[in-house]
Amino acid sequence: MAPKQNIIILLVTILSLFAMCFVDESNGKADENNNASTDDDYVVSDYGYYPGCEGTSGPHLLGITLYVNGEKVKMPAQVRSTDELKIAMKYSDADCNIAGGFIQITANEHDPKVFELIDIIQHYYDIETIGCSSREEGHPYFLNIDPNDYLLPEGLNRTLPMELLLDDMCGFPSHPYSLPLDFTVSDGETLIDGNDNPAQANNDNNDSGSGGCGS
Repeated sequence: MAPKQNIIILLVTILSLFAMCFVDESNGKADENNNASTDDDYVVSDYGYYPGCEGTSGPHLLGITLYVNGEKVKMPAQVRSTDELKIAMKYSDADCNIAGGFIQITANEHDPKVFELIDIIQHYYDIETIGCSSREEGHPYFLNIDPNDYLLPEGLNRTLPMELLLDDMCGFPSHPYSLPLDFTVSDGETLIDGNDNPAQANNDNNDSGSGGCGS
């Protein structure tokens, strides 16, 4: 009788362990379902979870214009490290959630020296206040930038224009993904080509008014 009792006890023990594992697995799935239900208003991007982003999309990047010392200039442009530099960005966003996003200026990924360039000229600018579109606002978004941040050391030159990128608060990139931005900074009062005047002003498609400035 003892061997039979031992077998019965062993079977009961195995069945008990199986039942415990089944209960734990069921509880785990229930927890997952509960967590999923609380994340309905969140979307996963490269930057984590954000509330209210479900069903939204990136903004539209409509155009950028370069201003040097208050004058609109054509690109490619040559500027001094002492100049006042500003970018006017035209945009639209049906979701109206660009505020909280950022503008990035960086080297073109196809530039032969992209990795060397990124160490110097990749910069991010937080957007705190901005409208839903430059058309509705009546003016573009103005971003002040320091030309010294884009001053390359001797011997390092770009082959391709830089790129300006726009991401909204959800981390969604713009359409198109980027626009070319092309200016070269010289150290001191004389431009690289020896001309003491900034690039010729471009009077086409006037950008009037004033907007928020990036940091």
